[in-house]
Amino acid sequence: MLAAELSVDHPSSSLGQFAEIFFEPEEIMTSAQAKHLFAEQAGVAIKETTPNFGIGARPHWLSVTVNNPHEIMVERFLSVENAWLDDLQVFVFYQDKLESQFSMGDSYPFATRPYFSRFFDMPIQFKPGQTTLLVRVATPDPMMLPIYLNDAAAQAQRQEFDQYSYGLLYGFLAALMLYNLMLFLGLRSLPHLFYTLYLAACILCNMAYTGHAFWWFWPDMVVWQKWSNPTLMMSYCVTGLLFALTFLKTRKMLPRLHWMVSGFCVLMVVGFVGAFYADWIQVALVLAFIFILLFACLMIVLGVLAIKAGNPSGRFFLLASIVSMLTAAVSSLSVWGWIPYSFWTFRAVEAGTMVEAVLLALALADHFRRVEKHKTRAEGLARTDPLTGIYNRRAFYDQVRSLWLAGMTEGKPMSLLLIDLDNFKQVNDNYGHQVGDEVLAKTAKVVEASLRNEDVLARWGGEEFIVFMPNTSLSDALRVAERIRFQISALAAQFDTTQKMQLSASLGVVDNRSAADSLESLIKAADQCLYHAKNGGRNCVISASLSAV
Repeated sequence: MLAAELSVDHPSSSLGQFAEIFFEPEEIMTSAQAKHLFAEQAGVAIKETTPNFGIGARPHWLSVTVNNPHEIMVERFLSVENAWLDDLQVFVFYQDKLESQFSMGDSYPFATRPYFSRFFDMPIQFKPGQTTLLVRVATPDPMMLPIYLNDAAAQAQRQEFDQYSYGLLYGFLAALMLYNLMLFLGLRSLPHLFYTLYLAACILCNMAYTGHAFWWFWPDMVVWQKWSNPTLMMSYCVTGLLFALTFLKTRKMLPRLHWMVSGFCVLMVVGFVGAFYADWIQVALVLAFIFILLFACLMIVLGVLAIKAGNPSGRFFLLASIVSMLTAAVSSLSVWGWIPYSFWTFRAVEAGTMVEAVLLALALADHFRRVEKHKTRAEGLARTDPLTGIYNRRAFYDQVRSLWLAGMTEGKPMSLLLIDLDNFKQVNDNYGHQVGDEVLAKTAKVVEASLRNEDVLARWGGEEFIVFMPNTSLSDALRVAERIRFQISALAAQFDTTQKMQLSASLGVVDNRSAADSLESLIKAADQCLYHAKNGGRNCVISASLSAV
């Protein structure tokens, strides 16, 4: 059945529905032989907008008759919008005479192309009347043939949209990649490192199969260009799984699955390396596509199991994996010819990649927030006395050292109180440790209620408390100390015990009026005052300047 004739006036025409086609026999044919076979009606009209012959197909020939109804020559751009074809040859016949021919593809250096583009674009002069285009395609990759005939305006418009859309995609992913790299350098977090590598592999993989990488990065490396697609597909899967395993903490939470996935990755990489050294490109491509498919499934499985294992950040991860798998499936099925090819089905994976990148970034941010919250809580517990809820000795030093240095530099008065509950052992012995713990907790509260916001209270150990009071003279500190002593004595009435409870406290108070050389010397002086208070009958306040001790 003969195909319909195509007019040069048909805007942005897809040649597939106007083409006749046959596959090449064992021997390579010349353009003259192919033209003769088409003339003998050996070709078949396919009536498909985008012919697709799958992976590892034999070389195919297409024939399209283009009519120029005008009396002048018209220029159009023939564009084959598949960037991974190894060998593409186009022959232009006018009145059975070969007018021009083009040879290009991934097996040729990029500079041999007549028009610098990620696709195979070539300007063709159509004389009045009928012109026959013969196209020969040979590639081990998926032989998908979206072929268009555009005028200059349509060609420019398609390229402009192409450039803007990929600029947005690559710019967004590159910015996200650099941001996560900075986070890794600052935090030394392995999930951020592997996410950075995953984004880098994603960008390079996309650039390879869209033709940008051959154009920009390795225009003369034809051997690498042949292997770049499957190699970068494998890298994309490996880095993605490394990110998943570290982010979801599968080694700790799902150890058996962790080692199964790790072993699967090693097996696929070993198989691919074997195919590479044997130069089995079709085997490598099949392995890469299988890995991509299983990778998408594994990411969803990992997300589901992580949520079941109690990882709350797995929700974002699972959603990202589902979006990625669905959009990748749409693009893959269109490339393989199982669903109709269109601009949107082919580029669905790129839209999915952007959504997936955002969701995984949210997952990392959520994970980081939870880790920081846990870290802050742990640090708080490490600085807080669990019984009374006030600072412990370590936190006291952390808080007071800077206040002490500032006060000494500015020559401001500072005071320090040491508080010890009298005969506290008898409270524990007579009323039990639970009551003793309540006494300590309530003591901390009444002391804290007597202080200003800038004062620093801490449990010093056992039944001892310490208070640092910046910008406070000795006389002011003594008034506060007496108030604290009175309120501690009044605490006994709050406990309903069969035997009347006796509570009191001894306090040592000092200030820095003398040339104190360190915070430690001030604390030592307060301890001396407290010692005198305990030996002087307890339930009293003893004070001295540092020079008087």
